Amino acid sequence: MARYRLRFLLQEFDLPPGETLIGRGPDCRITLVDPLVSRHHSKVRIDGTKATIEDLESRNGSRVNGRLIRGSHVLKDGDRIRIGTQELVFSEVEAVQLANKQTGFLCHCAGCRLPYPEEMGSCPNCGSNAVEEDNTLSGILDDRGRQNWALQMLIEMLKKALGLSRTSDADRIMSHAVQHVDERLKSPDKIDESQFETLSFEALKLSELQASASWAKWVLETYRKSALLPPRSVAEAIARLPLSELSTLKDQLEDIVECAPQTKLTPAEVEGLARLRTIRATLQGG
Repeated sequence: MARYRLRFLLQEFDLPPGETLIGRGPDCRITLVDPLVSRHHSKVRIDGTKATIEDLESRNGSRVNGRLIRGSHVLKDGDRIRIGTQELVFSEVEAVQLANKQTGFLCHCAGCRLPYPEEMGSCPNCGSNAVEEDNTLSGILDDRGRQNWALQMLIEMLKKALGLSRTSDADRIMSHAVQHVDERLKSPDKIDESQFETLSFEALKLSELQASASWAKWVLETYRKSALLPPRSVAEAIARLPLSELSTLKDQLEDIVECAPQTKLTPAEVEGLARLRTIRATLQGG
């Protein structure tokens, strides 16, 4: 008999028959402390082999695969549910043992406005212990702000996982971050260069830990797609990869160096390009 789950970042929640309430309130089975999430935001209902989601007249609405839903909406495997700035993925599995998992809370830092897991104790960005009061906010962030905010949360969780050498967790978080970046590249809005630099730097750390160039390859290819050049910090992180891994990046390095603009570069881009050229020359000489 099929069972159903919702995946949120590093957690998976089994959906039992009946209704599962999602929102900011502590009485919700899946609790998302996000200022754009209402106390009772939406509910998922499992009725036999049918799964539906319904928005509970929330202030900011619920979306499935990017579309705002009205009334009851039938869910299918792989559907992405956006509630506030948070994304959950609906999945159907053959059989699971139901577990009474409790969700982790996301605090909203009163100092720098970053959402972060309550279990961290203080904001990973500014160190503040103060959190904003439990009020649903409306109209504070535009779509770009929501995307940047959600990606920043993933970056901070990625840093934490890497700091604990939890490579499997870091790999899953990185996959979520890639989805955010890919969505941004398809939209008219430009990607935040500083944020992408930080994500790239952490992705390269993950490549080192995994002894694989796969994430390094993604970094170079994404810089190329976004018509940006890696700054020196990212280029230096690439240079630290073992020669065996660097050799698999020849095509990406060649592409980004040969297609780089010659004018209107920032100092960081000039330095980064020079470092990439040095790496390419080393590989060509080898």
